[in-house]
Amino acid sequence: MITLKVTPDGGEPYTVTATSRDVLMWEKTTQGNKSFVDLVNAPNLIDLYKVAHLASQRQGLFPGSYQDFEASCEVDGETEDDPEPDPTQSAASTADSSSSPSEQASAPRSGRTKANGR
Repeated sequence: MITLKVTPDGGEPYTVTATSRDVLMWEKTTQGNKSFVDLVNAPNLIDLYKVAHLASQRQGLFPGSYQDFEASCEVDGETEDDPEPDPTQSAASTADSSSSPSEQASAPRSGRTKANGR
């Protein structure tokens, strides 16, 4: 879901992928009813650090507390070696676009995905 590059002080950098389980734990423990959509559309460092810590702990890459993680690690939202392509953007095509017409994609729905007032 989300790939983050973590660089511990005095250690080798590693890449951690936060899965739905990590994002679920982040949503459950984050104040303000933030959702995955908020994390993707408007990420902030606090949220990226929390998700990176949860994923690092689950995968056995960092055994310490969140405070230790925050004090001793750098977190980057994208890895320079293998950035994930944006699935909403089409790749550049070298083929003639008139040779294979395709249906126009529908516009994405707007708004929050979490139900309010439950």
